[in-house]
Amino acid sequence: MNSVDLPLPENQILATALATQLRAALSELTIHSFPDEESYVRIDTPVLIGPDSESLQRVAAVATAAESPYFILEKIRHGDRDVEASAPQVAHLRARTPVLVDDIISTARTMIKTLAHLKHAGQPAPVCMAVHAVMAGAAYEELRTAGAAEVVTCNTILYPSNAIDATPLIADAILALDLGAR
Repeated sequence: MNSVDLPLPENQILATALATQLRAALSELTIHSFPDEESYVRIDTPVLIGPDSESLQRVAAVATAAESPYFILEKIRHGDRDVEASAPQVAHLRARTPVLVDDIISTARTMIKTLAHLKHAGQPAPVCMAVHAVMAGAAYEELRTAGAAEVVTCNTILYPSNAIDATPLIADAILALDLGAR
């Protein structure tokens, strides 16, 4: 029997959803994976903001699909909790809701720095979105205190911010694997 093991710590909900999507009993399909959620978050007139050059491909794809403007900041990381982020030039985008998009929120330092820049520029409270909600320490609370209107993450890591279900994406990827070719 071919098997696929994906790390999904402490997320029985996602494991069960994947087993259902893949039409397999949990005993027949071992699934341990990060909780990713797929849903929809509606934001009228967004402007998408990526924290660094690594986010360009992801942010550009979302912005293109949403037919919305985007820009990418420059980030310098001096340590886990010591981050500099360039100030976004957003004066011409005041009528748009800023949406910060990143792959992981761990310490949230990059997003918190960007929130401060946006607040100083007079922008509306932004929505912070990420795939993985690591949320080290008090990151989530600090992000909300810094002015995030909402924090939205996938269910890859179980957290109260999970609003996007990645179960179908993970299931499709598993089904696309050619396990017999190994």
